[in-house]
Amino acid sequence: MPPNDPPSRTPDEPSGVSENVGLFGEEAEPPTPPRLSGADLQLVDAYVAQRRSLDDLPYTPELDAITRALADGATAPAPQDVLRRLLNLRKAGKLPALGDSALPATSPAKLDPAHERALRELVEDAVGKLSARDRLAAAPEFDRLVERFQATTGLETTPHDLWRVVAKLGKRSASAGETAQAALSSAGPDKTPPAPPAPPAAAAPEVPRPEPLAEADLRVGVVLSARRHPTSRDPAIVLEIDLGPRGVVTSSSQITDLYAPQDLTGRAVVVAAGLGARRVGGIKSQVLTLGVPTPGGIALLSADAGAKPGDPVF
Repeated sequence: MPPNDPPSRTPDEPSGVSENVGLFGEEAEPPTPPRLSGADLQLVDAYVAQRRSLDDLPYTPELDAITRALADGATAPAPQDVLRRLLNLRKAGKLPALGDSALPATSPAKLDPAHERALRELVEDAVGKLSARDRLAAAPEFDRLVERFQATTGLETTPHDLWRVVAKLGKRSASAGETAQAALSSAGPDKTPPAPPAPPAAAAPEVPRPEPLAEADLRVGVVLSARRHPTSRDPAIVLEIDLGPRGVVTSSSQITDLYAPQDLTGRAVVVAAGLGARRVGGIKSQVLTLGVPTPGGIALLSADAGAKPGDPVF
C-alpha cells in the first residue's frame, strides 16, 4: 500500500480525530470520535482519497471528484451539499485529519485593505455576518458575490482564490473576537480592560471602498450576436456588443429569465465599461450590461433608436 493511502476501515471502526480549528470557524473536539456508517462513511472515504483539506476544498477539481464518487447513477450531489455535509461531520468530530498525506494548501490571494473591506461587506450583505460564511461555499450566492466583487474592483480573482480570502478574513475576525473576550475576562467585573496597543505612527491611511459604477464609463452598445453561456454555473447569455469607435466587446449576462438569445440581436443596450475584464465560466467578460431587477428577472436598460454605438450615457 502506498504510504499516503489512508488505512482501510469498516463502518464500526472510529474514523479518526477531528481536524484542528480551521478557516471555516471554531469547533469543539469531542473526547471520543463517533463512528461512521453508510453514506457518511462513503463521503469520508471520498474526501480522504482526494487529500485536499476541507478549508481548501471549495472550487477545486478534488471537490468535483468527490461529487462524482458520490453519484447515484447519473445524478451527482451538488457541491454545496457535499461541503455542508463535510462541515457537519467535522463539527461532530467525525472527519479524519489528513495529516502528512494532505496536499499543500493554496495561499489566499493578497488583496489591499480596501479590497478586503469591500469583500467583507459583500459577504455580510449576503449572509448577515462573516461567521456565517460557510453557507456561501459553492453556492450560487457566492458566484454572484464573485461577479459583484470583480465588477466593483476590476480584479480577475477566481472563486477558489476569493473563497480562501473570505476564509482568511473569517479566521482573523474570530481571532480578534477571542482576544477581546479574553481581555474582558482578565479585567474582571470592577476593572477596566487594558487598552489595545497604539497603531504604528506611519500606518497608511485607509483607502475608501470603490462604489459600484462610480468610475464606470457608461456607453450605448448594439448587440451583434447572442448565445447561451456553455459553462456558467448560473444560466447566462454571452453577448457580442458593438461599441462603435471602441470596437466589439463581450459581456456575460444573467438575463435568461426574460430573454432568449435570438431576441437580442440588434438591440441597443447600455453597458458599463472601464471596470476591468473578468472571467465567467472561462469566457472573458469585458463590460457589464446594465439592467433593472424585476419580479420576473433582470430587464435590460435600452436606448432609443437615435442613439449610436459608443455614445456616452449621462
